[in-house]
Amino acid sequence: MFKVLLLVVAIATIQGTPILYDILDISYAPSTEMVINEGQTQMFRAALCNRNFIDKWIVDVDLFLQNVQWDSAKVGDDNWLQLKVSNKPDMSNVVCTNEIGGPGTSQTPERRCAPFIYDKTKWGEKADLYVSVTARSGTPTYQYGLNVLLTKPGRHTAVNVKEGTSGAVAGPPVRNLPLNELEQVAIPFPSELPVSLTGQYILPFCFDEGNDERRVQVATLVRDDVDQGAGGLATYLCTQNQVDPSKQNECFRSVVKRSGEAFYDASGAKVNALSPVISKNNYGVMYALILAQGDYGQKIKFTITAKLRKPMEHTISDGHSTKVEKLMSCMKGKEAKRDEL
Repeated sequence: MFKVLLLVVAIATIQGTPILYDILDISYAPSTEMVINEGQTQMFRAALCNRNFIDKWIVDVDLFLQNVQWDSAKVGDDNWLQLKVSNKPDMSNVVCTNEIGGPGTSQTPERRCAPFIYDKTKWGEKADLYVSVTARSGTPTYQYGLNVLLTKPGRHTAVNVKEGTSGAVAGPPVRNLPLNELEQVAIPFPSELPVSLTGQYILPFCFDEGNDERRVQVATLVRDDVDQGAGGLATYLCTQNQVDPSKQNECFRSVVKRSGEAFYDASGAKVNALSPVISKNNYGVMYALILAQGDYGQKIKFTITAKLRKPMEHTISDGHSTKVEKLMSCMKGKEAKRDEL
């Protein structure tokens, strides 16, 4: 067995074939903190166009309040937000709710829905995930956060999770409300590669066909627990049109380089930060090819994160830092500090 493993690594070294293939979990959230008034309802959409990659994944939908305590029953307040999830834009088919025992019960509502399994064949052809949030009457104004998390099976800790539509109930249609698009952020993913070898990671972002181009931000960081002299990384981004379907959708560095420097960072630094604009003809799943660089025989531990920016936001100098931008800034600061040592 050990000889076979050595042979696989040797072939990968010669041919440049990735020795590791994996996929990142995806989180959907508003681009900023949300504000809602009592009695008001707000609507959101999480785009799910890459159904083949997220089929049978587990979905969690969570809320949190920032300015008041959730359901302050001790002082007689009614501080909570009603959460509903549906596979229909008018919310007429409620897949889950945060009210224990169903709508109208007297029990304290949860901050989340029970996790459920997304099954592309049962969810509905070309159907996305829709969320409605309604503010109760305990406080005039609420500041809140919303998060939709899609997790690959095997990484989730929940047991006996049911398919999402199996317990769906009919709900009153919601009409004439603006639909807020949720931003897509990859959950930071830890990985490890031997020096001179590559790994390939799927970024299952869903691009909206209604926009001519979108910006993707990807950051890779050698982890803090690694010896400072161990080495760094080179990062290459492939669109769906650039990979080779006959070879496990392999991303080739030579192909990426023809797309321009925005799509790769071959510096070997401990921090790589990319921010290319993806045109409509290249929409689809993206792939990050990571090459470990450093002293021969060493292993490089690192973390990958990525974000699909909202439409029409093509610059990062708009005075409003996003989570990924802050992470990139932090990464660069750590890199500069290490260089000073």
